[in-house]
Amino acid sequence: MPFNEQDLAIMERIAGIPAAVDDLQGIIAKHIPEAAPREHLAKKQIREEFQAAFDAQSKKIEELTALLHSQTTERQWENDVAQIKKTFGWDDAKLKEFQTAFAEEFKERKSMDMLDMAEYYELKNRPLSPASNPRLGPFGIRQEQSSQEAQWRQDLRDPKSPMFSKNKRERKAYWRDQWKKSMEDMHAAGIK
Repeated sequence: MPFNEQDLAIMERIAGIPAAVDDLQGIIAKHIPEAAPREHLAKKQIREEFQAAFDAQSKKIEELTALLHSQTTERQWENDVAQIKKTFGWDDAKLKEFQTAFAEEFKERKSMDMLDMAEYYELKNRPLSPASNPRLGPFGIRQEQSSQEAQWRQDLRDPKSPMFSKNKRERKAYWRDQWKKSMEDMHAAGIK
């Protein structure tokens, strides 16, 4: 089938577009391998070699990135462990207990860092006592049952006690006296 002038004009326009020439050479190489231009075969070989080298480098970069991430994570873990031991005064046994709870309870909480999780764990496992000093109760120093505490409990049960007096001065005097006794007990124990 001979080419007419319109076909030749189209071929000249295609020749001016490098990507189109490359596509045509690829089509020729695919369908008529013996007629494939050497230029196209050389480009194809160079592309394949470049892609293989690029893939190898990409794989190596991914491995190095994973190694760097694991080393950074290990260093962060060691720093967090040291910070937790320093902040909360935990020993290795308490830290091991936290790590087992950490693995189970905090596996879905990706946004929290380890120090926050340790603080949460510490608060969660802290006994529910109002005083940070276990010897100090609401009546001063905790003993068997101090006479002051016994008096307080008796006054709570007695509706005629000065604690519930209708006379405002008597009620204030009672509370003031209780406050002074508690403060004296605290100062005697060295608690300020």
